[in-house]
Amino acid sequence: MTGSSRNAILSVIGFFAVGGLILSFVDIEEGQRIARAEEARARPIAPATETPEPASTPG
Repeated sequence: MTGSSRNAILSVIGFFAVGGLILSFVDIEEGQRIARAEEARARPIAPATETPEPASTPG
């Protein structure tokens, strides 16, 4: 829009800097713990059942 790529480059650098700053506040271990708990809640483990016998092939 302005005809200069300098502003565009500075804007991209600014976006990366702000994104890095925001990511520095993320607690990765807490996020993983919450994700595992939600996945376990969404997909409960089915009770163990006997595995079926493999089908025999005629021959």
